[in-house]
Amino acid sequence: MNVLTRLYQGGGCALVLLVLLAGCMGESDTARIGRLESEFREVFTKSTTGFDSPEIQKKALQLTEAYETYANSHPEDTLAARYLSHAADLYEHTLGDLNKTISALDRIMDRYPGTALAEQALFRKAYIFHNVMRDLPRAKTLYETFLAKYPNSPLAESARFELNNLGVPESKLLDNLPVPLDTPKESSF
Repeated sequence: MNVLTRLYQGGGCALVLLVLLAGCMGESDTARIGRLESEFREVFTKSTTGFDSPEIQKKALQLTEAYETYANSHPEDTLAARYLSHAADLYEHTLGDLNKTISALDRIMDRYPGTALAEQALFRKAYIFHNVMRDLPRAKTLYETFLAKYPNSPLAESARFELNNLGVPESKLLDNLPVPLDTPKESSF
């Protein structure tokens, strides 16, 4: 007869449950993420080499893993979409992994449609295809999809600008910027 069977037969259910619960307790997912975020900020603040530092890369990988794990474990939690968005930021700007960036953005759009983060994710995806990956046909499709889904979005004007300027060299973009209504076109001097 094993120990658990003896405890159960001897009325030790509460003791077994207590031992099992104590073994499962530890740092919560959100506490771990908070700790990792603090560690990342600390390492980044001390870094003299920027995002290329091996320590920053290591902390970014740990943090993206924690964000992804949380999103997988708690898909119904409103924090999950925000954590996926943070993961996309780290994948793009710190780790330079555009495939994982796009994957995180896709997960936001698929799992949290109708949210502001899904709207932002679609715009970001279009922007990345346009300005980073230089895949103009894909960017065009994504900007058009964005404008069809979110015509009144605060990002709609930016999406229209990007769509109208696909393939325009950066040196020419300033010529295409809209002039704010309160800015005089000619100087009075």
